[in-house]
Amino acid sequence: ARALLLTTPGASSWQPPDGVRVRELDLAPPPAGDPRADRDPEPLAGPDDLAYIIYTSGSTGQPKGVEVTHRPLHNLFQWCARMFHFDDSDLGLCVTSLGFDLSVFDILGLLGQGAALYLADEEQQRDPQLLCDVLRSEQVTFWNSAPTTLNQLVPHFPRPGGPGTDHLRLVFLSGDYTPLGLPAELGAAFPRARLVSLGGATEATVWSNYFVVTGVDPAWRSIPYGRPIDNCRYYVLDEQLQPCPPGQPGDLYIGGACLSRGYVNRPDLTGARFLADPFSERPGQRVYRTGDRASYYPDGVINFLGRLDNQVKIRGFRVELGEIEHRLRQHPAVGDVVVVARPAAAGDRILVAYVVPTGGSGGPAGGDPPVTATDLRRHAAAALPDYMV
Repeated sequence: ARALLLTTPGASSWQPPDGVRVRELDLAPPPAGDPRADRDPEPLAGPDDLAYIIYTSGSTGQPKGVEVTHRPLHNLFQWCARMFHFDDSDLGLCVTSLGFDLSVFDILGLLGQGAALYLADEEQQRDPQLLCDVLRSEQVTFWNSAPTTLNQLVPHFPRPGGPGTDHLRLVFLSGDYTPLGLPAELGAAFPRARLVSLGGATEATVWSNYFVVTGVDPAWRSIPYGRPIDNCRYYVLDEQLQPCPPGQPGDLYIGGACLSRGYVNRPDLTGARFLADPFSERPGQRVYRTGDRASYYPDGVINFLGRLDNQVKIRGFRVELGEIEHRLRQHPAVGDVVVVARPAAAGDRILVAYVVPTGGSGGPAGGDPPVTATDLRRHAAAALPDYMV
């Protein structure tokens, strides 16, 4: 393990725990004329060192920690800089939780490229009208969220040509299906805004594919998944791990410089989901089995077809329904439970649990009062994040 100790002149000494190496970075300014004054500090991490761990829902009731190193993060940031030219004239509006990996780009990506960041507070995140006011009054140039978050703002969009509508230049939407009517509604209110639909997996470092939306084809059932970003590979394979021709559905695999290290302390799960790349001649190359179904259009653009398992997206968050079922079964009044995701307003989904109570009468055997929906929500909320309750 390594740690970075920031000190100031006269700071008291500190002894690290056994096994921890410390590099000290003195925050005192170098003396006048010292050549260090014109140099950046030496890097403390290499490309294959751990950058962050982020947790996703798990079907066994335990979230999975994904270890992401600096290499795929740097690859993503370099692609974003090349494609979209962020600089110190940009202001991003952060509307996502720190537990959602879109925040990785909002904070590290934007600030690292000289842009500024406006952090929406809890009241603003709950009120679409307030977020619309921030978009216009703060001269926000970049929006990044799940599609449902932006779609909730549509009834509050300003009139075309209204004050503050000419600053927004770039909109990133990812994590779920984008409503087919949203691009036109966005363009009418914010005429400069360029809409980019992105996808991928937490295990493939935030985003690894993209599609610039310039219009909506009436034949589309959804916005296409798009193409890989720089240095990434996508495969649509059959059960024998052979490439599927255009139009034929298959299983989606991701390879290349976007892949994470794997799962924290889960070598079994890492080995099951990260496989040797069957099409690479370079030793050690891997592919991630996403659990998604997809197909290719004739022009090579990927079409996303859904999941193979019991996983859904709720406001962009990846949710294993089995994790919610596992938690509810731990309540003494629950004999069995099935959780499903049902369509809701504004293109969102809601989670609904169908519960079989113990004893068959609405409560535990022995005459205890029947369990209520409020009881079960409270029980779920004690262990699950709010988007899973």
